[in-house]
Amino acid sequence: MLVPLKNKKKIDLIFDKGEIIKKGPILLKFYDFNDTENGYAVSVPKKHFKSAVSRNKIKRQLREIINKQAAIKKGISFFIIYNSPETTKFAELKRLIESLFEKLVDKTS
Repeated sequence: MLVPLKNKKKIDLIFDKGEIIKKGPILLKFYDFNDTENGYAVSVPKKHFKSAVSRNKIKRQLREIINKQAAIKKGISFFIIYNSPETTKFAELKRLIESLFEKLVDKTS
């Protein structure tokens, strides 16, 4: 089960020692903690979207796609960063995230 990542130490460890997968405007940083739960966090930089409404919409869309994924190995926590000044359609986001998760499963298997 995927749970939102709240632990600052885990987030720092993901950024310090984690691996990176990039696909289009989306960057996925992950780290294998070898524990029982999968954590995730989503970020949309204010630099690209000044309006909170736009940032929150993209975050909601990303969370919706992430919560429907179940093929990730236990203990993997990841951080998704949306790095584009343009909005992307939901179908395109879904395709990108699914291909990122396929790469993640391949790397962690």
